[in-house]
Amino acid sequence: MDSGPQLVRFSIVVPTRNRPALLDRCLTALGSLDYPRTGFEVLVVDDGSEPPPDAVIARHQAQIPLRYLPHPGLGPASARNAALRRALGEYVVFTDDDCAPDPNWLNAFDEAFSRSSAAAFGGTVVDDPENGIFAAASQILVSFLYDHARTSPRGLRFFCSNNLALPREPLLRLGGFDTSFPLAAAEDRDLCARWLQQGELHFLSTAIVYHRQMLNLKSFWAQQYRYGRGAYRFWLRRRDEGTPGNRIEPPRFYLRMLCYPFSRAPLFKAVAMSALLGLSQLATAVGYFVERANAMAGLNQRTID
Repeated sequence: MDSGPQLVRFSIVVPTRNRPALLDRCLTALGSLDYPRTGFEVLVVDDGSEPPPDAVIARHQAQIPLRYLPHPGLGPASARNAALRRALGEYVVFTDDDCAPDPNWLNAFDEAFSRSSAAAFGGTVVDDPENGIFAAASQILVSFLYDHARTSPRGLRFFCSNNLALPREPLLRLGGFDTSFPLAAAEDRDLCARWLQQGELHFLSTAIVYHRQMLNLKSFWAQQYRYGRGAYRFWLRRRDEGTPGNRIEPPRFYLRMLCYPFSRAPLFKAVAMSALLGLSQLATAVGYFVERANAMAGLNQRTID
């Protein structure tokens, strides 16, 4: 008699779109996980790749328990939710196609959930050694925000969705990611904010992924500009809920940010990263106010109509 789908400990969700080489690297790393193959599954959600990564999927399906889910290009939040609804794992672990998890990655989450089964955990994201200066600046900004939050009275309040693990059933009840965030920007902040209203969120330094970002000056600006747009949407959502959203940090926050690379990189590289961190804040501010202007224009048009 068929007992139905077999549950596993972890469902690993990997959204992808038009990055077959990075997806291949990610799946190769997942094939090297030091964890029983019967204890996890991998769900690759293809968010409208042209052409679909059929060859990459076929190459790895014999090596790992892998399911391929085509999705109609609705953005990463929608793609992750599609996988969440199909997941068989007790816990869902999100990463991205440009990340390569460390072999001990699932073991670290397994030990953490064994101690706190109802909590959510965000892991360490490491700048891949092959990255250039723009990707290194993007990643050191995330590292700074994590380090700054850990020393603040409120503690860490969000983790990036490229290394985030949550219990599946509570996440389903929460509704997963909010698909009104169409970009890869702030949808993870929103999810973590909503999770913290009903559960715990902890940093897990031993759960490591290596982030391979392929950025140049143009794509670095576009990424930070997109983050600014997402930040305004996040502020709107928090405002509508009557909870705190974005706030302007004091000058010492930005001074610490600009100085942060000098304790973590050689002088020449630190100078370059510090300059790019300053540029990132300009791009984020531009994106924020453009999104604000667009929202106000839409509101005014609806009022006229």
